[in-house]
Amino acid sequence: MVDPASAMGRWVARRGDSLYMCYLESDDVPGIAARLGARGARFTPRGADPAGERDGLWIHPSALHGLLLGVSRPTLAWEWSGRPDLVRPAV
Repeated sequence: MVDPASAMGRWVARRGDSLYMCYLESDDVPGIAARLGARGARFTPRGADPAGERDGLWIHPSALHGLLLGVSRPTLAWEWSGRPDLVRPAV
């Protein structure tokens, strides 16, 4: 059950059952942040400094026709994924 007051709950109320969020990995999180910023696209970095962000970010649904897209580096373990053991070792 989804809380109707949550972001996902509001999504379902507006769009019905559909893809709400997806995630990808990139070796170039800073480059993605720079390109998003240059285009004026809304995004939220994982850390406090968007220009120096290395771990990941979320691209706001307004920039992607309603889809929330998460981006992280491949060497960042996702504890909530259930398989943090699959993280690529940092070199």
